[in-house]
Amino acid sequence: AYEELVRICEDTGPTPWRSTGGDGFVDAWWDVVVRAWCEESMACSPTQVLNYTSITAATQLLPLVPAVTAADAESCRAPAVHEAPEVEVTPAPDPLDPTCPLVHDEFEDLRGVYVVVVMFTGRADRLRISLRYLLRSRREHGGVVDEVEFAVVNPNPRSEVLAILRSVQQKYPRTLLEDYTPEKWTGRNRMEDAYVGPRRKRYREGKPVVYVKVDDDVVYMDPRTVGYLVREKLRDRCMFVSANVVNHAILSSIHQERGALRGFEPTAPAPAPWVRTAAVSQFPVERYPMSTCVLRRWDCAAVAHESFLSRERDGTLCAFDFGWHNFHGAGYEEHSYGHLSPWAQATWDSVGARWSINFFAYTVDDMQGVDWSRVFGPGDDEEEMTSPFPRRLGRPACAVGAALAVHFSYNSQDYLLTRKTKLLERYASLADRLVPGIQV
Repeated sequence: AYEELVRICEDTGPTPWRSTGGDGFVDAWWDVVVRAWCEESMACSPTQVLNYTSITAATQLLPLVPAVTAADAESCRAPAVHEAPEVEVTPAPDPLDPTCPLVHDEFEDLRGVYVVVVMFTGRADRLRISLRYLLRSRREHGGVVDEVEFAVVNPNPRSEVLAILRSVQQKYPRTLLEDYTPEKWTGRNRMEDAYVGPRRKRYREGKPVVYVKVDDDVVYMDPRTVGYLVREKLRDRCMFVSANVVNHAILSSIHQERGALRGFEPTAPAPAPWVRTAAVSQFPVERYPMSTCVLRRWDCAAVAHESFLSRERDGTLCAFDFGWHNFHGAGYEEHSYGHLSPWAQATWDSVGARWSINFFAYTVDDMQGVDWSRVFGPGDDEEEMTSPFPRRLGRPACAVGAALAVHFSYNSQDYLLTRKTKLLERYASLADRLVPGIQV
């Protein structure tokens, strides 16, 4: 009987009658066998019958089934219940070269929020690059930014910087210009006014206001970065919310740990682009708020920039995305260091997780309790807001991995970085390609 069934199945077409066990019985007929046997022998049970998968057991059961005909054999065409589906085998993704999804976000949930960007500015060559990304983030271009204020701190050259900013004022409504240079500023603390002065409101046009402070040497920002920062700020899990900044005093070590920084070395006379030499950079990015590699070495910045630019080209920028990061965890909070204020000509000891405030979101209420008497100028704001202030309040600051941005240089990196590389010019070319419709 078994051989007859096999012959008919083979003669009538596809034969999915063997189970994955190799010595199985016809699955399509198995229910018939179970029913027949259970009708003849009350001692059986479905569980017992299903345990019989050998040819011997099947042969013993077949006499209980009526004669097999060609018409009955059509059931042989049914897919075997235990037959494994065909699976296309693909190699596992490379975590160092990930496939990054294309994400589009309309930020519908932020239509009821008034977003103000305060850009601290003064460097014409970087301003021409950063402005193009910033203007793309305005509501007029499909972004989330309602208003921009330029806080002019140390314009260089002054006439060119002011000409650029006034040109933007003429093209875009809700664009303000405030001169915070020491020569022009009198009265109250200029840094306090820039962050929480009389113009800073909790509500505008009936909407809650979120402020985003950004430096003019941010030479790249993802079109969703501002929106991601505002959204996380509204969740109220963090006092301040930072972008995921490439070339950053704390985040660079996280990028290194994730393998986002690739191995690059100069193989031609400066200022030729560096050449990729390894999958992962071996530069010693210390896990320390004031990392020597980041704050002192121009070549450390070059590796970060070359890594970013290469990943932008091959579509793997999501390698930088760490998800969400608490600046005051992971051991950074325990570090101590000395802070030098060039504005006050003074140095004092500090402790905590000082992180670079190149690009972060806040509200007016977040600034309540800042000791402005210790904030004399740029740099002092970072020292107070990221270390002593959050420790006094017990409120952490965080960073959002998807909110990608690039900080060009610290003062200690800038001299050699601009003389030994053409990275600034390459970022200008990148802006030409990514933001072609917005010129400054």
